[in-house]
Amino acid sequence: MTAQLKKSQTTLTATKFSVNRDQMYATVKGTISRRRTTSCATLEVNFLNEEGVDAGGLSVEFINFMKKQLIDLGEVLVFSPENDGYYQLNPNAPFDELKLFGYIVGLSIFYKVPL
Repeated sequence: MTAQLKKSQTTLTATKFSVNRDQMYATVKGTISRRRTTSCATLEVNFLNEEGVDAGGLSVEFINFMKKQLIDLGEVLVFSPENDGYYQLNPNAPFDELKLFGYIVGLSIFYKVPL
């Protein structure tokens, strides 16, 4: 008796963001908070009212902007209990902020953008 194994093929769809730079944080936060799952496999970013095709540079710019916005939240999201440069997540942070933080950290790792 021979067993045949069927190869499972998963098709990853791109996560696409068409955003205005002035409202990027709120738009992305709202989009991510409504999703049950998020994929870091592929990312396509389009800045509204600007020309450009995302060949990687726009995605990196997007990730860096979102990281800065999350850092600017200060102790709402992360804090350093010993003030020694080591941070931990604030257990009282809103879930949607933590979910967005995890998504952006995942993108940073996937796209090799320094945290």
